[in-house]
Amino acid sequence: MKIIQSVPNKSGAYSAIHVRNEATPPDGWLEITADTTEFFDGFVTLTIENGVVTGISKNVQAHKAWLAEEAAKPVKSDPIAEHDELIAALVEKVTNLELGITT
Repeated sequence: MKIIQSVPNKSGAYSAIHVRNEATPPDGWLEITADTTEFFDGFVTLTIENGVVTGISKNVQAHKAWLAEEAAKPVKSDPIAEHDELIAALVEKVTNLELGITT
């Protein structure tokens, strides 16, 4: 059976659909009998009847809202570039120490 968590994550998207070889879904999960082709990056609206997902439709508005939030976040620095800068500074200090140069 196909299953999905019953509550979306903090971004508003549902987790990936899972396949389970059990008679009933675990707690916090719902069985899916609906067509899953509309599963849109997890940003969907579920129709639930008697604890079973019977319909899935795209939630483009929620997806766009999440994209806007992500775009508004500050760009994280490149850890490789930071690492390279630290190594270069360390090499410069060691070289200066070897040459007797103090700054």
